Amino acid sequence: MYFLSRGKLSNQEVFDADASWPDVAVLMAAHNEEKVIESKLKSLLSQNYKGQLKYFIGSDNSTDKTNEIITTFQEKEPAIYFINFEKRRGKPAILNDLNKYAQSLDNFKPTIYIITDANVILDPSVIQGLVQHFKNDQIGLVDAHMIYTDMVSEGISKAESSYLVSEMRLKDFESKVGQRMIGPFGGCYAIRAKLFKDIPDNFLVDDFYLAMNVFKKGFSAINELSAKAYEPVTHGFSQEFKRKKRIGAGNFQNVMAYPSLMLPFSKVGFNIFSHKLLRWLGPFFLLGIFISFSYFSFGNDAILKVISIIGILGMIAIPLLDWILTRFGLNFMLLRGLNYFLIMNIALLMGFIKFLKGIDEGKWDRTERTAYQSSNI
Repeated sequence: MYFLSRGKLSNQEVFDADASWPDVAVLMAAHNEEKVIESKLKSLLSQNYKGQLKYFIGSDNSTDKTNEIITTFQEKEPAIYFINFEKRRGKPAILNDLNKYAQSLDNFKPTIYIITDANVILDPSVIQGLVQHFKNDQIGLVDAHMIYTDMVSEGISKAESSYLVSEMRLKDFESKVGQRMIGPFGGCYAIRAKLFKDIPDNFLVDDFYLAMNVFKKGFSAINELSAKAYEPVTHGFSQEFKRKKRIGAGNFQNVMAYPSLMLPFSKVGFNIFSHKLLRWLGPFFLLGIFISFSYFSFGNDAILKVISIIGILGMIAIPLLDWILTRFGLNFMLLRGLNYFLIMNIALLMGFIKFLKGIDEGKWDRTERTAYQSSNI
């Protein structure tokens, strides 16, 4: 993808400074975000967008000071529309209701949505950078450039950041090769309002669901590296394990929702199949490798037996060794990366099992937030 993308641009047709920029609505769901919501709102209100911009925020039964903080901002800023939902339902249901609310206003008809998370801080030019591409009628979705902050040697933040940075590069290559950027990061992206489709209330990965609808409707998706947004990465294995488990379950929901797009010979099928589907099947490949090692470890071929025993011991010892060294304050990034790879694939496998059992609702326990400091970004 790197070589195929060399010398190419994602999109050359953009709004210029003197153009009539479309009306934009920001949709954001929040649940107990008191530590970050003030910084988030300040970053939204600092946007230098040239067109009409309004903010639609839904509180998913927040029980901390989130509602109080949003209300304080709303009293000073008429562009903020706030709904406090008294029953916890999850992000998909909140976004669906905010979509209806944004379209119900008489004097404001947004054609572009910015969907963003409460813990993602935006540069002042993000919305302008995303929306400029919608002059091209074929563009249906534009993703921001997510920059990950708060890395430390302990925990998995650096391993997670390495994965996410490589994922961003791959999506940029896909963006330049046929405008087939497979799935936004979810923290901040723009989508045509007419391509917003009500997300099933029990779906766990709403951004990928909407991105697949963009492709299904025949539109393209790209990213914009100049539109920078900032999000802290998680540090603990347990938090990230829960998040990857949820994402894994949501991924398989999307496979069932858009089966035709997963075929490798459809228009975007090769990208989806090779970039996403094969990765989601990674746990099964690893399980197959482990079973093969176990089988050959009891065989008569001496070389295969030795290789298989080493393989089994490696798959078991890597997480254990990393855990032991961490207890002594020793952090080896190569070992941590291998441990991260194995543990996260186990999380995906657990997500598949969760999917098989059935998912009744789209709400989840979000990762713990830390208050933003100026040094974070």
